[in-house]
Amino acid sequence: MKRNKYLDNLGINIENYGSNFAKEKKLQRFFERRKYGFDYRETINMDLMFAEWLYSRLMMLVEQTDDDLTFNSVVFEGKKYTIEQAIQRILKATGNYLYFYEHVDTMGEEYVSDKEIQELCEEMKAATRLWAEIMRYADRVVVNKNVL
Repeated sequence: MKRNKYLDNLGINIENYGSNFAKEKKLQRFFERRKYGFDYRETINMDLMFAEWLYSRLMMLVEQTDDDLTFNSVVFEGKKYTIEQAIQRILKATGNYLYFYEHVDTMGEEYVSDKEIQELCEEMKAATRLWAEIMRYADRVVVNKNVL
């Protein structure tokens, strides 16, 4: 996997990106990428791959948009969120999930209780459902022309 600015900013080592766990079968991976556009590694850590994808894309959207992300809103779990608030909740959940994987699960740097792990997973599930609610607005966002 190529380097990712936003994952780097979270302090995630490129060696620990979701699809970088396997180095063997290089030729097989090459042919799979030509045929499918991705290789088998992306089908194994799908939770991590999705969190990386969603976090990175939303960070870039927030960084490059000229749109007013407070204009539209959605009701989720009985609470009204502007698109900006929803994106911030998703970014927090995915960022925490990725941090956990990097610093706790992979490196064993700190102890996290089972209750904290459960809360982390529940918030990631909620963020995924919230993304499903707001994704229809993402295609309407105007990107800053200076970026292009």
